[in-house]
Amino acid sequence: MSGLLQAASAAHSSTSSATSAWRVLRWKECAPAWVIVPIMPTEQVCPRCGQDWVHSYRFRADGAPFSLCTECDSLWWPGEAVEVAHAKFLDDAVAERLGVEGNPWGDLVWADVIEPTPDRGA
Repeated sequence: MSGLLQAASAAHSSTSSATSAWRVLRWKECAPAWVIVPIMPTEQVCPRCGQDWVHSYRFRADGAPFSLCTECDSLWWPGEAVEVAHAKFLDDAVAERLGVEGNPWGDLVWADVIEPTPDRGA
């Protein structure tokens, strides 16, 4: 087994399939070696913190959708690229919607204001 194939195989076996960055594909009859390709995750990792996936959420009051990293509270509106340059903070968006300055939560918790968007496939 080649060094590259061994490294890819070791990396694949030491991580879960959801976080594996590489996967070894089947032998190709026309090629004299294994084909190694990067795999794109189906979910997007938060570009600001890199610690969680970006999830679909909505405001409970009117159903307005947005994307949210629940680790760092970064928020993106629909139509915006999910990039650091476009990220807003959840607290700022909630304060603006509630018409308050500073910390918008007071006696509120997330479930009072926002909720995950229901799975469209269900």
